[in-house]
Amino acid sequence: MRIFYLAILFIWSCATPQSFVAQQYTPISELDKKHTNKFNEARALQRQGKNVKAIEKYDEVLKKYPNTIDAILAKSGIYFRLKDFNQAESMLLSSIKLDPEYNEEVYYSLALVNEQQGEYSEAVQYMTRYLSMVDRSAKKRDRAVELKTRYEFIAEAIKNPVPFDPIPLPDQINTEESEYTPGVSADGSEFYFVRRIRGQEDILVSYRDSNSYGEPFLVEEILSMDNEGVFALSADGRTLIFTGCNRRDGFGSCDLYYSRKNKYGGWSTPSNMGPVINSPAWESQPSLSADGTTLYFASRRLGSIGNSDIWKSEWTREEGWSNPENIGGMINTTGSDETPFIHPDGKTLYFRSDGRVGIGKFDLYMSRYDEDLGAWDIPVNLGYPINTRDNEGGLTVSLDGTTAFYSSDQGKDNVDIYQFELYPEVRPFPTTYARIQVTDSLTGAPLEVDVVIDNHNKQSFSSSYTDAQGMALVALVTGNNYGLTIEKDGYLFYSRNFRLDTIATAIDPILIKASLLPLEKEEVEIEKPIVLNNIFFESGSAILQDISMPEIQRLTALLRNNLNYNVTIIGHTDDVGSDEDNLQLSSERAKAVYLKLIEGGISQNRVTYVGKGENEPIATNETPQGRQTNRRTEFLLTRRG
Repeated sequence: MRIFYLAILFIWSCATPQSFVAQQYTPISELDKKHTNKFNEARALQRQGKNVKAIEKYDEVLKKYPNTIDAILAKSGIYFRLKDFNQAESMLLSSIKLDPEYNEEVYYSLALVNEQQGEYSEAVQYMTRYLSMVDRSAKKRDRAVELKTRYEFIAEAIKNPVPFDPIPLPDQINTEESEYTPGVSADGSEFYFVRRIRGQEDILVSYRDSNSYGEPFLVEEILSMDNEGVFALSADGRTLIFTGCNRRDGFGSCDLYYSRKNKYGGWSTPSNMGPVINSPAWESQPSLSADGTTLYFASRRLGSIGNSDIWKSEWTREEGWSNPENIGGMINTTGSDETPFIHPDGKTLYFRSDGRVGIGKFDLYMSRYDEDLGAWDIPVNLGYPINTRDNEGGLTVSLDGTTAFYSSDQGKDNVDIYQFELYPEVRPFPTTYARIQVTDSLTGAPLEVDVVIDNHNKQSFSSSYTDAQGMALVALVTGNNYGLTIEKDGYLFYSRNFRLDTIATAIDPILIKASLLPLEKEEVEIEKPIVLNNIFFESGSAILQDISMPEIQRLTALLRNNLNYNVTIIGHTDDVGSDEDNLQLSSERAKAVYLKLIEGGISQNRVTYVGKGENEPIATNETPQGRQTNRRTEFLLTRRG
């Protein structure tokens, strides 16, 4: 508004009009003394903010001299300050009728008025006229060009709205207080959010099913006298990273803290994430990748391109969290780039920014990571009416990519949480999850075990664990191949492979029930061979692929920890090729695994190998999937005499 008001002040303070046409207006110099004084009184009242009295004085001038253009323009400035944009526009148009070239600032001001009225096409026309009248060296020309570009963008966005039907969450979640920062577990069963009551921010959780939300309750373990603000929830619902400000153990104004859910469902005492993540500046708005190994967050630390940038840190078992790195100029601008949300697909980033041509001050954007180029794509504005003239908050997207959650005041005094169906063009890549239940094969009792997920495409892994009920949940992105291993000391490990590389659409969750065999009990008899589901060879050869090594290392560790067992490695093929060739290939493949075990320190007298060729299929050889199942490597444990 200040820009408009200064423009108006400039107009009616000009002593010499810029028009070269015959004057149809009355200049101040032609007013009689009485009305000149009234005009000056009106100016003084306007400067004092006494707008109604100023209008009355200007009207007294205009009653005697109706074409006093400076009085008309001064009134338009007052109406703008009073947010009476119709009257402001009427005054400006009246001045154009008197002299269309009296001052170019009239058109600049008309563009601002039409912006406030939401008439962006008209704003473009008026700003275009302004630019045609001013010299290229004019001080405000660059700003005018920026505004015109923005008006054009908004006008086009309004002409081409995206599908958007926001639905407020039920009364259990939305209250008369403010609720914001929604976070959802991968299976959708846990819904976390922040509620602010009398300035105090706390994190709550509601358990839900497909039809309803349960009554939310405070996450008491992380409560403090300070605020627990914007947070990130891991896909499995086991890790919570949140923002804490002005704390005694903080390194800056706002720091990131973490808490882990224990096997009984409670949360650990929050811990500061330390000086690697937190700086003397401001860190907030965390987002954690589905595998828990990449943390995105907003920061104003040294090295930022703008007021606030999005940064990321990688976690490894050996090093912990790495020094954060700026994710670069494709995402970050000279403005503020904030509220990152990395979808569980690991490739789709949603965030808000005020450093781009947009619809409001802060707009929501989406960018995808191009793994081939090793860079983020050009961010896409989510469009109108998702983005409005107001500030948009952060966005959270469900695992399947169809539902988005966001916070908005919707013109009210408080903020509520809404959900809407996200249109296909800006949805993330399809993602599913595996729900795992692990029990003891003898007693049926639930087991607390480690769960390891190897992403064979990325040569990386992540880990989780089952709770006291033997349950765990892990996110899986389509387009990748995964190896899953469940292991616990004293038990035979369980392995599984998920080939999702040819799947490009959303699929149903994968349910796994694994029963682990306790090896230390005398009554245990292992009668059947066990498939090593994550052993892979080059096609038609006995050369082990690198992605096989984690499985071989686990088998090696199993034998080291259970010295009372010997092992036989068994190779199998499908029925493609001759019997002789398949028997030889299966033997060579079994031998390759045998040799790796010997290299790993297992005594040669504990390991044997045999090839079975195509003679013991466990699936049909009539389909590609069946033949792939039959091409397998197994191991059989036998007790030592």
